[in-house]
Amino acid sequence: MISFFKYKNLPILLLFLVGAFFIYKAIFFLPHDFANYYYGAFFLENGTFNTQIYDPTWFNLEIAKHTKNVFAAYAPNTPFLSLFFLPFTFFSFETAKIIFNSISLFLFVFSVFRIFKFYTIDLKYVLLILVLFIVPIKNNLLFGQVYFLLFFFISEGFLAYKNKKWLLMATFWSFAILLKVFPVLLFIFLVLEKKWKALIYLSTTLLILLLITVPINGLDAWSFYFYEILPKASSGEISSEFVLNYQSFLMFFKHLFIENIYNNHLLIDSKATYFIALNTVKFILILYGIYFSIKEKDNLKTFSYWLIVTYFLSPYSSSYGSILLIFPILTLLLETSKKRVLIFSALLFIYCNLRFNFFGNSTIIITYFKLFSLCIFFYGVYVFRSISIKKQVILLMVSVLTSTGFYFFKGDKRELETTSISDTNIAIIKDYYIKNNSLFYTFWNENGLQTIKSDILISSYNDKNSILKNNQIYINNKEIDLPKSNKKKAIIINENTLVFLSDNNRGYGFYTLKKYSLK
Repeated sequence: MISFFKYKNLPILLLFLVGAFFIYKAIFFLPHDFANYYYGAFFLENGTFNTQIYDPTWFNLEIAKHTKNVFAAYAPNTPFLSLFFLPFTFFSFETAKIIFNSISLFLFVFSVFRIFKFYTIDLKYVLLILVLFIVPIKNNLLFGQVYFLLFFFISEGFLAYKNKKWLLMATFWSFAILLKVFPVLLFIFLVLEKKWKALIYLSTTLLILLLITVPINGLDAWSFYFYEILPKASSGEISSEFVLNYQSFLMFFKHLFIENIYNNHLLIDSKATYFIALNTVKFILILYGIYFSIKEKDNLKTFSYWLIVTYFLSPYSSSYGSILLIFPILTLLLETSKKRVLIFSALLFIYCNLRFNFFGNSTIIITYFKLFSLCIFFYGVYVFRSISIKKQVILLMVSVLTSTGFYFFKGDKRELETTSISDTNIAIIKDYYIKNNSLFYTFWNENGLQTIKSDILISSYNDKNSILKNNQIYINNKEIDLPKSNKKKAIIINENTLVFLSDNNRGYGFYTLKKYSLK
């Protein structure tokens, strides 16, 4: 123990002390994301955890009975997360957050120390980690996020993989997958590395853990997650339709090619171009990855390739999630060129620490500078030296042709267009009503339930002729072919306008008020 406090270990100690400072700051910070985890477990403990946990209105109203200034949403988290956080419900919310942050920080620092030692990287470069990831470190602790824990599981699982401790690897990586799903790409890593024994261990362990949780969380909750929540989350439908700070290819192409009142950066309105462009990126990342994995002999570099790919494939990103990009930095530190380390570290600093509106949002290029900085980092570290230009072009052409073929194969179903009535900045509409010939709607934010009067005047309304069945609206027994979504409370106003609540292109239960002309 005494030997740890040597001069060369001081950067690790400094990393811990900086984290401890942010734990202290978190005491006076808003409840934030930790409320999602704590109260998911809290409702599991008191027997109210079921499919309604994913309804953000119900979730927020119930949390408000215990903790103030919360704006929470349990989606897109798995039911497993509530079970994982169950021990923290023995403490008050405030105490639980301090304990969780302290455990997470210790495990994070421990795993950073371990992987630096394993690769015999000079611990002075921990200071580089501290600089490059200062905002992710801060936000993980202020928000009470799980990504320190996720780093621990993924890192320790990788070290177990390197030491051929398959059961330990499988246990760590199974926890990572059950916590945040996207580490499921580790299966691709194992397949391409031809580690069949490790693959069997991971598959078996993950299945056993999943089966253990089903009786506790309930089969309904897990089925609901896989059929309702995960598909929406995979499509970038977390809260609102267009979110600039997600900094993902999905949102970038959405802003370029999908017309909507939420979108101020439209280039051309073309769903075909959106579909083909997005899937071209996905295919090229997979194809590059397969080629790269076959050619590259460095396990760490291949491993970090698939981790960074999760950022490009994900429909959303976050500052705290960037902590996993420590792995690509480790691959740079093992190279001999300090110039490359400096250049690519600068790009990663931009991605991890600058806000998406740091340079304003006058143009789409400026708004998505974070995404582009990560793209340049990715290309320079993984593609430029590893895949010839000729092969890059061939793989790109294959990706474009495959994406185009998929688009024409699936077809393009035209849906009736609806218009939003509610304020575009409001995430969750709870209800609406008509009073004194005006339409009012209630919504939820961190200040509780609020009410707004719309600018629509009501001369008449009819709630008898429209009914909801299987999430579709029928008027006089005739189905209205509206976009697929969850819908509530459909009425006809002013004789020819259909008004209803819908979460189309938004997170589950993040209803907005829509209207559709029946003329």
